[in-house]
Amino acid sequence: MIFVLPNILTPQTLSKVRQLAQAAEFVDGMQTAGNAVRQAKHNREVAVGSEAAQAINLEINRALEANNDFQIVTIPQRLSPFLISRYTTGMRYGDHSDNAVLSGDSPQRSDMSMTLFLNDPDEYDGGALTLNTDLKPESYTPTLRGPEKGWYFR
Repeated sequence: MIFVLPNILTPQTLSKVRQLAQAAEFVDGMQTAGNAVRQAKHNREVAVGSEAAQAINLEINRALEANNDFQIVTIPQRLSPFLISRYTTGMRYGDHSDNAVLSGDSPQRSDMSMTLFLNDPDEYDGGALTLNTDLKPESYTPTLRGPEKGWYFR
């Protein structure tokens, strides 16, 4: 099931997350690639476990805890750390399935995946998230709406 939730991050939180990401060190995205996606993944990510990654995750987790829609739809027991990814011209994350079990100190099932767009769609070309549903591939592109500058997808 696919849910599109607007206004997950307030403008203030989004600004803070973007500032933290702008100052962060990005490394090869292969740091988190399993064998199945090695050919599909070509991006940069904030180093997992770095101070910047921890600070960004703290901001996002606070926003998710405060977002009633997110809480109702997901009923989260716990969240794994977010990967903060960057794509420049020619980069991509091709066709893949997210890992069902996340490894680490205490492996856990991954029952839900989510993507948060952090940039205004006017700042880049491309970048649609395409999900291969049971019926057909569906693309999601963030679009700014209304005075609150929240996200929705079309």
